[in-house]
Parts: sequence; C-alpha cells; structure tokens
Amino acid sequence: MKGRTLWYYCAEDGSPDDAHLLLTRLASLGAIAEAAAEDYHANHDGWESSWPITFVILDEARKELARFLVDREAVPQFNATKASDASWVDCIPPANGGA
Repeated sequence: MKGRTLWYYCAEDGSPDDAHLLLTRLASLGAIAEAAAEDYHANHDGWESSWPITFVILDEARKELARFLVDREAVPQFNATKASDASWVDCIPPANGGA
C-alpha cells in the first residue's frame, strides 16, 4: 500500500498554517489521529501540552478531513525512598539458603 501525505494541527493552539507533516500508511482516520498525537507528543513539544487535544487531520491540499479529540494516558512513575525501619530485612532469605 502506498503511503499518504497528510497534515495535522492542534485546534487548541494552531491553525492550518501551523500544520505538521504526517506520512502514513494507516487507513482509518482514527488511527491517523493517534499517529498525529504520537508525532506531536514526541517531536513538537506535545508533552508540555494539556491533554486531551483536538487534532485536525488535513489532506494533501490541506483541506480538513476530520477532527479527533485525543487523550494521553498517564505513565506511572515509581519513586523509592529508603525505609527507616530495618524490619523489612526479615523478609529477605539468607544468601546461603539458610544452611
């Protein structure tokens, strides 16, 4: 399948004049909107934006094809803090298997 040259922009902070190029082989407009969101997040400071964002998908002539509201899922973060209570050591098996 031949790739499509499409464009997109974020309706909240842009216009067709601010459109970003998106090359895709995806067939559904929903999947194209998700690819646009990934591109925006990774390559156009999208991690700094407030999500959800409305993505406007444009054809080769920059005519609007569709609008999609795309949300970003949270990525869990884990933070370790050294425990002040040493009782947790009791749950660690001895290195020599207890023998």
